[in-house]
Amino acid sequence: TTGTVVLLDVRRTSHSGASGQSSLERAVSLTASLSVHLHRIGIPVRVLTTEGIEVASGEAGLDQLALLTPTDRADLGAVFGLVGADQLIAVFGTLDTAAAAALLEGHAGSASAVHLRPSSGAAILRTAGWNTVDGSVADAGSPLLPSELWSALQRNRTAGR
Repeated sequence: TTGTVVLLDVRRTSHSGASGQSSLERAVSLTASLSVHLHRIGIPVRVLTTEGIEVASGEAGLDQLALLTPTDRADLGAVFGLVGADQLIAVFGTLDTAAAAALLEGHAGSASAVHLRPSSGAAILRTAGWNTVDGSVADAGSPLLPSELWSALQRNRTAGR
């Protein structure tokens, strides 16, 4: 078993906002939380960026994640190394249709996507059977907490979304 891969989209075109309010900052935070959670409950986890950088999992990777910056890459270069992972959790700002097609082509196993901005790509993944979660807001309109995100990922998986 190859465990779970958390794919962090660091492409500049996927994110918006500046500094601590950017969707990239939020995506990094959610990726760190998911990685630490999976590591703590004993699930083998690999963290990859769309640049193909492998980040240490669990708490060991927190400093490395904090130093990531947006890149100008347009495609999802790291996706094709994901084939064979038992589960994929992709964390992205927004996803266009070409990027969604690359994700569908690059991974055939269990898959979830956390999107921070609505997009046509997220709808394509949902239609293809991916478990998708809007990581931008909770029901009350405030940012989704990592614990709420993990619960939503689990809930949507059991509901078949």
